Amino acid sequence: MSDMLLYKKLCILTYDRLSTIVCGENVCGIDPALQLNNKNKVTKAPDMDRRIETYRRYHHGYGEILVQMNVEDTRLGVAEYIIDKHGLETIELKWGQGAKCIGGGNQGGLTGTRA
Repeated sequence: MSDMLLYKKLCILTYDRLSTIVCGENVCGIDPALQLNNKNKVTKAPDMDRRIETYRRYHHGYGEILVQMNVEDTRLGVAEYIIDKHGLETIELKWGQGAKCIGGGNQGGLTGTRA
């Protein structure tokens, strides 16, 4: 089963159960069609757009879609992109142990700092 077919079925199931669905982190970062501006901020993210639009196709007022973001997503301006383009109201920031770009462990301070 393709990832998008599975995602579509999850969106339908979420609608049927009146619950929340989570779009995982780094969707934009691995999108081969991602477009960035001269400040390395997202201007176009077809895979993220498709996920949100698929969810909204089956959404009728109950539950929500939220987007997880890791350090790389924040650097790319994913929050700003999904708020400006899609009007999403809920995000989840990944912080601390297990967050990306820190070798899988909490090294203290802000996560994602590169040496």
